[in-house]
Formats: sequence, structure tokens, C-alpha cells
Amino acid sequence: MKRKTYNNVIKACKMIMKKGYEQKEAQEMALQIFKNMEQLKNGMSAEWFIEKIAPKNYFMEA
Repeated sequence: MKRKTYNNVIKACKMIMKKGYEQKEAQEMALQIFKNMEQLKNGMSAEWFIEKIAPKNYFMEA
């Protein structure tokens, strides 16, 4: 996913939700990812940014 389209935001949201985040949190994170992509312009895809997100329960176990 290189561009911010409706379908790409939904896809990113679903990928984030698989990491244990709720829908509202995932939507905000997905929008922030696309905003960061526009600012950085480093050529990395949204999937790369999503991989860097830790699972939600990762911080609760520590």
C-alpha cells in the first residue's frame, strides 16, 4: 500500500486489529501511518510501518 485510499486505510486498519487493537484505535493508527508516509517520503510501504507496531498485549505482560 503506497497511497492513502479508502480501501488501503481499511486494509491497514484490519491488519492493526489483528495485533489486538480495537477498531477505533486501529483507525487512528492507520490514518497516522499514511500521514507519516506522506511526510517521510522514504518509499516504505504501509505494511512496513504496521510491522513495527507492537501487539497490544505486549506491553501488558511486562
